[in-house]
Amino acid sequence: MGTLAFALAVFVAPSAQATSLPTTITSNTTLTAAGSPWTGSSVTINPGVTVTVDPDAVVKLSGSLIVNGTLDVNGTAADPAIFTSSSDSAAGQWNGITLATGSSTVDHAEVRYATYGISVSSTGSPQITDSNVHHSSYQGIRSTAGGSPQIAANAVHDNGMEGVQITGGGAPVISDNSVTDNAGTSTTAGGINQEIGSNKTGAVDIQDNVVEDNGGVAGIRVWTAQSGTVTAAALGGNEVSDNAGRAIQYQVGNGPIPTDIDTIPQPSGNGSDAVYVSGQIQTSTTWSDPGYPLVFIGGFDLTVNAGKTLTLGPGLVLKAETTTSDISVSGTLTADGAAGDPVTITSLKDDSVGGDTNGDGSASAPAAANWGGISLGEVCCGIGLDPSNVDTSGRRFS
Repeated sequence: MGTLAFALAVFVAPSAQATSLPTTITSNTTLTAAGSPWTGSSVTINPGVTVTVDPDAVVKLSGSLIVNGTLDVNGTAADPAIFTSSSDSAAGQWNGITLATGSSTVDHAEVRYATYGISVSSTGSPQITDSNVHHSSYQGIRSTAGGSPQIAANAVHDNGMEGVQITGGGAPVISDNSVTDNAGTSTTAGGINQEIGSNKTGAVDIQDNVVEDNGGVAGIRVWTAQSGTVTAAALGGNEVSDNAGRAIQYQVGNGPIPTDIDTIPQPSGNGSDAVYVSGQIQTSTTWSDPGYPLVFIGGFDLTVNAGKTLTLGPGLVLKAETTTSDISVSGTLTADGAAGDPVTITSLKDDSVGGDTNGDGSASAPAAANWGGISLGEVCCGIGLDPSNVDTSGRRFS
């Protein structure tokens, strides 16, 4: 019987031909999908020069992309522009994108395997939107020079430190992002961390984000140095769950407490399912019961400014963190509790109301002098606490 032999032809498509980028880009340039991958070491875009990046374009670098001109990234949901390392395999293989001027737009990009994913190092207002920033060694997105970037609708995940880190003041807008699975540090939030340092001024606008499964001391943290100042603040609508530390920590000495502090959805699964707060009541407001405790932070007063009124609604639970947690009233504090639904002001160690807020089980118990107390200013002030409708466990008035 004859033997019939078959020859199997296998066609292997050739790999895409790389296009080398110059060290310095000196004229307007478009990076297309057809020319991808665009490769190089460190690349600088000169002042006055615009580099446009098309959908599905791929940029692979071993160093940095430094933008002294304008970077205009125009990806789509289906075909994002991709920025990655030459090896495209692990965090820290390139330095990331640095927006050193304020006019850039990064929309529908994927930035991966950098040391810092996207850095804003100017006082401008670049837009970082609808992008996927992940597997950086340190921060996913950071702003370091007091800029006011718009950081919106991004997925920021699996980064080695903070997902989003803001330092140096400015007025960033951080909204509608998904910030998940970022490591954080022992002093910062793994999700969104905003710090306003010594002699710096900044606004806080962190709203409607989903912050989940991050490490660090909190899901969201806002902090000011003693001489730092917050000019305006909003924290509403953030969904914060399953983070290792506190849900939200707003630790401000000089600046307003957000008027929407009681509109944050119920945190769940965090190391502490509460909102920790300090600062000043600069606008008369009512805090309704959000369904979880508000904790005022040790060493930073909760202050009702002169001429302003803070009204505490029925069922609201305020807990004091330490013996240096104080409520200082120069205006008016009114507790509008009801029989069977009192306002409660008590120690963080008190699990009988609001649950085990500090998450230590039965390791701690409330006692007299657990917290500082309520201090009334010497100039015109008032306090309305009906003993039948208010429980001030561990209280002190002065």
